[in-house]
Amino acid sequence: MTNLSIQIVAILFLTLVGCNSNYNDSSDTYDKPLTEAELKAQLQATECSNPSKYLSGNLSSEPIYKGILSLKVNGIKLTCTIASNATLATFKDVQASFELVSKTGAQILMDEVTIYEFVGPGETITYKTEIPVSNQQYRYIADIKCYLNGANCE
Repeated sequence: MTNLSIQIVAILFLTLVGCNSNYNDSSDTYDKPLTEAELKAQLQATECSNPSKYLSGNLSSEPIYKGILSLKVNGIKLTCTIASNATLATFKDVQASFELVSKTGAQILMDEVTIYEFVGPGETITYKTEIPVSNQQYRYIADIKCYLNGANCE
């Protein structure tokens, strides 16, 4: 019995010593809350790292006719509205591409542009451009798609 009681006392002693040696003062491991400036910088960095998540575009188009009474087309006017739903980040130099697609899904034409404008938090800008297309190309266009490929952050 003495041997068993010594073992129990030793186990209890080691358990108590082990628990006390792992004790950390709460002030050592306490994470300080971020300041307002640090939170803003962190949010802005998050928004700047993925501009396509915070930018959206809407596209409208109309044909450019060769003459007033002509039904022949020599281009397309595109109006792209770009909106930012970012909280802090201001985007600039937005890279966009316009794809003209046939009814079978084949690409007829692709045009890439950089829009040298600022898009602030919650702002919307309008970008207008013209793409030259032949009358024959225009007849096959079923859809025009706009992709916002990226942007720089101010």
